[in-house]
Amino acid sequence: MLKMWIWIVVFMIAFALTVWGTRRLRSFILPKNHTQNEFLRIAHQFLGLIYGVVLAFMIVFSWQNYTTLNKNVDLEITSLTDVWYDSEAFPCKYQVPFQAAVIDYLRSIQQYEWPLMAKGISPHSNPAYTHLWESANRLKVKTDNQRAFLTSMVTELNNVNSYRMNRIFAVKGSIPCILWIFLISGAFCMIILTELYNANTKLRTLLSSIQALILVFAFYLIANFQHPFQGSLGLKNDCYKNVFETLINLQDQGCE
Repeated sequence: MLKMWIWIVVFMIAFALTVWGTRRLRSFILPKNHTQNEFLRIAHQFLGLIYGVVLAFMIVFSWQNYTTLNKNVDLEITSLTDVWYDSEAFPCKYQVPFQAAVIDYLRSIQQYEWPLMAKGISPHSNPAYTHLWESANRLKVKTDNQRAFLTSMVTELNNVNSYRMNRIFAVKGSIPCILWIFLISGAFCMIILTELYNANTKLRTLLSSIQALILVFAFYLIANFQHPFQGSLGLKNDCYKNVFETLINLQDQGCE
């Protein structure tokens, strides 16, 4: 994920070239005594309306995905905590290995999965996650109470699987390339139409620069929300660390 200053530099270079090219274009498509063109104003407003709606939709859509994923991470942690406490209904010889598997899975998220996701790589396989299910399969039910807790554990482990897969699939951006083409090309069209207005050169440059800065910031937000584990806005694994430390302390207290 490119840093913000790189986005600004690249986009402003492209913006400067666009402005330069548009000012050369003015001499060919507009008369020297040009004052104002009603068609240009209508075209600018129409394009601005369509472009603004699509841009706003993409920002809101990306933000919703980002916040949903953040909630998804919290739910995964909640389900792992639930299965930990559910396992206390079983004898120590079954409870201790299962709780150790939960801790190993949390450790693998921090040390294995999260670093890969921060690089844009989806960690589809995880031996610690497989071991978690194997440990659950070794639990022996002897009472109706244990059967109820085992049912709850299986439900929560299925939830963990769903939350984990959603987290993994979110590593890759979900915005189609064609929409990025529309957003970027539309941004330059807006700047070109602004430069074609018959206004003071300094005023046109100021307005075009403001447009460019706002647009590059919007693109930066969309790109970061679509790659939620990378960049300065990337999700952190602090919540996993906190739960991991809490469960380690509980494990140290021993099985009763």
